[in-house]
Amino acid sequence: MYTEKTSLIFSLILLLFLLQTASAELTLPAKVKQVTTTAAGKLGSHENNLGLKTGAHVPEFESHTYTGESVTLADLLKKGTLMVIFYRGGWCPYCNYQVRQITRAYTEFQQRHVTPVLISVDKTEGAALLQQSYDIPFPVLSDPELAAHQSFNTLIQVDDALYEKYKNLVFTWRHGPGRATIK
Repeated sequence: MYTEKTSLIFSLILLLFLLQTASAELTLPAKVKQVTTTAAGKLGSHENNLGLKTGAHVPEFESHTYTGESVTLADLLKKGTLMVIFYRGGWCPYCNYQVRQITRAYTEFQQRHVTPVLISVDKTEGAALLQQSYDIPFPVLSDPELAAHQSFNTLIQVDDALYEKYKNLVFTWRHGPGRATIK
């Protein structure tokens, strides 16, 4: 007779087996990659013509705040000096760490009259979740249409080989090769 108790016991045994199997397979790499520091002359530089050159004009763009309100570059510039930060999305643990650190340091940015602006491809709901998670007091923009990304020249073309390499990761591609948009 199959009961809920039997089901629970079977599930626990299976879970213990899986945990034991997973822990037995974990090993440290034989060779650890050496961490290096970026040379001072390379800080702020860009590769493959990504980003804008120092002093370049940023083309106007329109994006949305985490509340869904339309915002333009001109609107943001009314706040004064901006520090624009592109992050992968609220799902990224490294980005969350950086966002938390920037939020904690916000008073220092205020003292220097600098307004951080976070921009990702997240939809407004994702941007709202990030904003609420860290109680972010500065602009958090949702840019799924990539307007700000295009203005700052931060997009890359994804060729067939790169598409094949990454297609089975946790994100899904909106378009095939040739587009860097993900959802």
